[in-house]
Amino acid sequence: MTTEPVFTSRLTGRRLLGGDGLSIGRISDVVILQPVGADPPRALGLVAAVQRRQIFVSLGRIGEMTVDGVYLDGSSVDLGHFSQRAGELLASKIYDKP
Repeated sequence: MTTEPVFTSRLTGRRLLGGDGLSIGRISDVVILQPVGADPPRALGLVAAVQRRQIFVSLGRIGEMTVDGVYLDGSSVDLGHFSQRAGELLASKIYDKP
C-alpha cells in the first residue's frame, strides 16, 4: 500500500471495478470523519453510484486505486442505500474551505 496522498476530488467520477476488472459503478464522493483538534480528517469509505443507487463502500473493501478506477478486493459490498451518519462529512461539501 502506498503512503502517497490521495486527492478526493480526483476519485470522483472514476469507475468502481470488481476484482475481475468489470465495471460496477462510479465513485461519486468520499466519506470522511470530522477532524478533531489538529488531527487531519480521516477517510472512512467511498460513495458510489450503482444502478442509480448511492451505496457506501468501506475502505476495507478496496483492493487498489489506479488511474483506471477503484478495484474492490473481491469481497461483496452492501447494495443498501447510502445514508450519511452523524459526525461524517462528504468530501465534496468541504472543497475550497479551510
